[in-house]
Amino acid sequence: MILCAKLNIFKGCMAWSSWSVCKECNQYRQRVEFNCSRTQESRPCICPPEINPELKNRSIAYNSSLQFICSLSGFPTPEILWTKDGVNLGNNNTFTIRQARFEDSGQYTCSAKNSEGSKNSTFWIEVAGVSPQITEPPRSQSLAEGYPVNLSCVASGIPTPTLVWTFNNGDLPSGINQTGYEGGSILVSPSVTREMNGTYKCTAKNKANTTSSSATLRVYGKASARVVSEKYITLIQGYALALTCKVNEETISVMWKKDGELITERAVIETRLDEKKSKLALTEVVEEDSGEYSCEARNKLGTVARSVVMVNVKGNSEAPSSSSSSSSSSLEWYYIGGPLAAVVFLLVLISYCKKRRETAPPHVPSRPNEGEDEVELDKLNAVVAIDDGATLYLSE
Repeated sequence: MILCAKLNIFKGCMAWSSWSVCKECNQYRQRVEFNCSRTQESRPCICPPEINPELKNRSIAYNSSLQFICSLSGFPTPEILWTKDGVNLGNNNTFTIRQARFEDSGQYTCSAKNSEGSKNSTFWIEVAGVSPQITEPPRSQSLAEGYPVNLSCVASGIPTPTLVWTFNNGDLPSGINQTGYEGGSILVSPSVTREMNGTYKCTAKNKANTTSSSATLRVYGKASARVVSEKYITLIQGYALALTCKVNEETISVMWKKDGELITERAVIETRLDEKKSKLALTEVVEEDSGEYSCEARNKLGTVARSVVMVNVKGNSEAPSSSSSSSSSSLEWYYIGGPLAAVVFLLVLISYCKKRRETAPPHVPSRPNEGEDEVELDKLNAVVAIDDGATLYLSE
């Protein structure tokens, strides 16, 4: 056996004997050796493990897949150990996460060890969800009081988002019921009130993010209409008809109709919404003016409130006889409103009685003790009717 007599240095290798030992492994992870005759041989390089530098903290999407390699090199082949939060996951050099779930989030450690040494790397993995999206936002609505309403909200995301409602940035008003299901929620009220007027916000939230959508509910009061009169009115041809319709602050327009048709001729209509009333006047009625008169009030939504009165106009042939008319010519139809209706009636009655006394012939008492005049009132026919509006009607 021939031994080298001196130290041979060739391409970074030292040899005290027939074989040299390489200081470092080359790019092919091989150890290159030469004998004294400079015959080259390649053998696996004895090296400690080298950890994959790509093992770093990262966030991965929910339901995604990812593969990790622990050691890139080492001889003898390193022993591998994977752990998550200190729990053993296996000893394969390759570790795979398939269809990531939130429970896959945590601290991972890769350890590699052989006879030449050991190395490890620790990193964090966070599984991120899919941000929620509101796929069916609530819809703004305008309703009149008393009508039913429902507001719905549907959202998607991973994990399935939870939905929360707020009203004007606070709690929901009383009378609103909330029903929830997976990925959706509905607000329901069988009869809306003015207190429910405002902004409703639907907020969808999961681990990934939060989003919201708002809708406005506008609740209008109902229009109201009431004709201040008896339900049935009888007039004589040539007399005047005056009707008053009282409305509320929700009313934006008033229409008068006769037998369902708009009144366009002869009638004088004056509407004062600031005073919450509308008046209809006919100066001289004729028989053709008989019929159903209605007052219709509308609000902003177009909903209608209606009040009706029946008017009957009699011809002159149906009027009282001339003698009766002449004796009571000063008594006509009156349309008097207010709390003084009864007082006015008494004043008219007293005036009528006084006139009858002045025009009556002298009367001799039939009995000695008869000391007072008697007034005949058999021709007085007074009809008094006081309705909700304190209205007085007088007729002969």
